[in-house]
Amino acid sequence: IGYLLPGLFMLQLSSLYPIDLSVDDVTINKSTIVIRLISTKSGCRCPSCKRMSNRVHSQYQRTLKDLPVMDKKVVIRLQTRKFFCDNPNCESEVFTERFDSLIKPYARKTDRLTKYLELIGFAVNAEIGSILSKQILADVSSDNILRTVKQAELVINTDYQYIGIDDWAIKRGQKYCTLICDLVTGKPIDVLPDRSYEVISEWLREHPEIKFISMDRSITYSGAVKRELPGARIVADRFHLVYNNLNFKVTGKR
Repeated sequence: IGYLLPGLFMLQLSSLYPIDLSVDDVTINKSTIVIRLISTKSGCRCPSCKRMSNRVHSQYQRTLKDLPVMDKKVVIRLQTRKFFCDNPNCESEVFTERFDSLIKPYARKTDRLTKYLELIGFAVNAEIGSILSKQILADVSSDNILRTVKQAELVINTDYQYIGIDDWAIKRGQKYCTLICDLVTGKPIDVLPDRSYEVISEWLREHPEIKFISMDRSITYSGAVKRELPGARIVADRFHLVYNNLNFKVTGKR
């Protein structure tokens, strides 16, 4: 189904939504595009017992926010059905229709809009995130940004062989922790509660797959690595190589 946005281009809206949803109607006003979607499925599986049902109980309309089109907000009016579950042993006599992608149960935003808000929420604080959301015409509150970040599914890589180890100060001169990063992705892996030999040794002992470790010239770190991972190669990190070289040129000492 094609709809003409005045003076711009023909947009095939049906291609923007999953095959189990069909564009039924579009209304365009000065600032908003309202898209009415209906389900193309003949039935739905019960979320409790997974039994298929095509016996409709009732219908209702859900309102969701989607990514904007050009300079217009997009609002989805989704015609959703409720089904009877015909399994006499199921705890759910009636259940709401589920969709394979794009729209989660009870959600008020599409999955793709949620992904954008996650990126904003992880990059800045919730207040700034709320302001930025208005720039992409999503217009969500700071509390909504926080909920989106808390509900985000974090993908943590556990197959790392190249790591970097360094300490950082919670309170300089008093309290230090150890930060461990994946050198391939550049992302943090773990934060240890201090920089003691025992704590670092215990962590390394649990990760025998590590092959290369970038670190400073700390005797504590190198001692723990040589004891727990004797086959791993220790590499001086770039910062300390440059720092030591500059220091040598100025003082003659490394």
